[in-house]
Amino acid sequence: MPYSVMNTLLTEDRPLAFLWRYADRLRFANPASLLGVLVNLRNVLIVGVSADKRYGPLYNQGIAQVVYNGLVKNGYPLDQGIPVTLIGYSGGGQMSCACAPYLKRALGAPIDVISLGGVISANINLLKLEHLYHLVGDTDRVERLGPKLFPGRWPLFPLSYWNRAKRRGKLSLIAMGPVGHQVPGGILDPQTFLADGRSALQHTLDTIQAILQGQIRFEGEETQRPIPSHYDRLRANPLLQHGTYPLHQRPHPNRYVPIADWVGRLILPPKAERFGGVYYEVHHAPVGYADLIGHVLKLTWTTDPLVQRFVQAATHDVHFSADADYSSRFGGSIHPVWLNHWLRVDPLESLAGSLPNDDLIVAVEQPQVERMATGITLRI
Repeated sequence: MPYSVMNTLLTEDRPLAFLWRYADRLRFANPASLLGVLVNLRNVLIVGVSADKRYGPLYNQGIAQVVYNGLVKNGYPLDQGIPVTLIGYSGGGQMSCACAPYLKRALGAPIDVISLGGVISANINLLKLEHLYHLVGDTDRVERLGPKLFPGRWPLFPLSYWNRAKRRGKLSLIAMGPVGHQVPGGILDPQTFLADGRSALQHTLDTIQAILQGQIRFEGEETQRPIPSHYDRLRANPLLQHGTYPLHQRPHPNRYVPIADWVGRLILPPKAERFGGVYYEVHHAPVGYADLIGHVLKLTWTTDPLVQRFVQAATHDVHFSADADYSSRFGGSIHPVWLNHWLRVDPLESLAGSLPNDDLIVAVEQPQVERMATGITLRI
């Protein structure tokens, strides 16, 4: 998609289209050509328009309308809140981030942005994004214009959208190795090869795929807390461990009254086995379902549209802020580190992941019991 609210390429249906076509040919033949630099300067000016507080809102809303029209044209259902990921190269990173707040309001869906060497200002509300993945080559001089041109990205202005987004964990900087901005030698160059044998283009595509599948690994990511918490000390007491109470031993019904008809333990599924819910170890079940006690079932949501709408509204990507990351490693606090960098975490996964050892015991109210050949599922 071009930087145009009319969705028109520079080389099409414009009075100066012949000039831009000629410049484009020269740019690919010789990236240092004067007319090639002219294209980049024109793009920088458009980024400046998008970042301007006077003209930017109208321009960015126009870009959002172009994206909206494209989604509808290609069959995007407007009433289901399906997540959208925008991928922007160079100034397209600014366009993607700037139009996202308008697009999110129109679609009612979460929006991620993958920036490929994006030149991004600090004037746009990045807090409206689900997450911004900013891919940067080590020798990318064009991307470095962003921190220089836009003072809001300087640490001197902690209340800018950019710095607030960084503190809240909504922005991840991903180093792409010794690559630059443009072909040749750029982040999308199929002829530049890295130490592992992959081309720069293939490395970029692999990184995008890992992000979309929720498999991206971040440098320094850890899953263990070096400082014991109060939870760790309490859990050392056998009386507070669910394994102390074997499920095949049942107290006398005259002396034991369950807190609910359905009681059990939430178990967070492995990241590679997510299914839109959690596992549920049944500790107590009502009459007629006693055979399920001790079994591990799937616990998920009903297909009722109203329920799905509420679940969708409470489903988010999980990325730790700098404070949460620090306190989880060194502060002795309990944070769901096993959910960090998971995409589209729903309320059941969030609840199951709130304690480290799958030992959250909950009551389930009036579930629908589905018995199928593949197993038993409880729907709430």
